Amino acid sequence: LNATDLEVVIRDGNLTFTENSFDITGAGTIDLDAQDLNSDDETTITFSGNVTTSNGNITVLADHDVIFTTDANGDSGDVIAGGGSDVRITASTGAINHPAGTGSVNADTGTVLLSSFEGIAASNNVLLTDGANVTFDANGDVFITEADGVNFSGNTTGNDGDINLIVTNGDANVDSVNGVAGLTTAGNGAISLNAT
Repeated sequence: LNATDLEVVIRDGNLTFTENSFDITGAGTIDLDAQDLNSDDETTITFSGNVTTSNGNITVLADHDVIFTTDANGDSGDVIAGGGSDVRITASTGAINHPAGTGSVNADTGTVLLSSFEGIAASNNVLLTDGANVTFDANGDVFITEADGVNFSGNTTGNDGDINLIVTNGDANVDSVNGVAGLTTAGNGAISLNAT
């Protein structure tokens, strides 16, 4: 699907993007919103296919979970905002999960902004990012692996959430990103920051 600006809103249902059925490519902005009107916390957005802009922000808002996984063919989904644009992903009452595959969040020279009512990914299935800046807030543990040099900021606000950050190629800097300064944890949470 080619689009200049695209907004998809679903109420009391799930959005699923698969490799073979729904790729979005456009130069404008993309907004994806799964709303839970019945308050049953079951609306999710799942990526096993790509959502891409060549020069525009991408906003993903799920009332429950945002999931990066693989489809039946083993294909993974990426969310990619080109041209220095930003990617904002919010799981309002759930988590940002990455149970399988190599799907990633890519903002190129822009900023990846992550917000989760629960945690972000897991120790055995980290969330893959690629952006000049990555900032986050979560109530649970955070596991992010960044592809290259990056400025990190973020916090965990509950459940003694740990912060686990890895950069696979480049420098890992702790900075102020989008008004969030440094890295902080609540309670007994620990911070691990590694550049390989």
